[in-house]
Amino acid sequence: MYPSSPLRHTSAIDGWRRFGEPRFRNYHYLALAQGVVGVLAGFDVNEARGDAIRTDLWRKTDQVLCCLDRLGVHTPNRSGFPIVEVPLARHEDIDAAGRFLFDHGIYVTLAAYPLVPKSDVGFRIQVTASNSQAEIEQLIDVLGKLANAFDLRPARPQEFAA
Repeated sequence: MYPSSPLRHTSAIDGWRRFGEPRFRNYHYLALAQGVVGVLAGFDVNEARGDAIRTDLWRKTDQVLCCLDRLGVHTPNRSGFPIVEVPLARHEDIDAAGRFLFDHGIYVTLAAYPLVPKSDVGFRIQVTASNSQAEIEQLIDVLGKLANAFDLRPARPQEFAA
């Protein structure tokens, strides 16, 4: 006999004791129980310090966005959301720019052609609450070096005299 609801048991171990050795088709109960426990723990963290964590994440993201603004680099991020897209001026530079960032200890997601249009080739920075202030400062330093070494898409289109 198997339980009709995975929430009947407060833990997977109690369920195993009650229903004997777990079988393959019962593993989803264990995964569901672990997921529920994780969600409940997340609610506790959010209630205790969620506002402080979100404020810190916003501040870190703002530092990165202000750095890009100072460098004159375009990013479509206007919301302050912690995923910061940085397009390259030349799509051919994606491999070298990715290697440059990696060699300097910065791990980003590359958005390369043909996964994105050539005009959108670049990389995405994911700022997280677990990033330390030292890591954000390292990122800002490396972004400055990257801007000197590669053509990043400028924030303001260049106008040419006729």
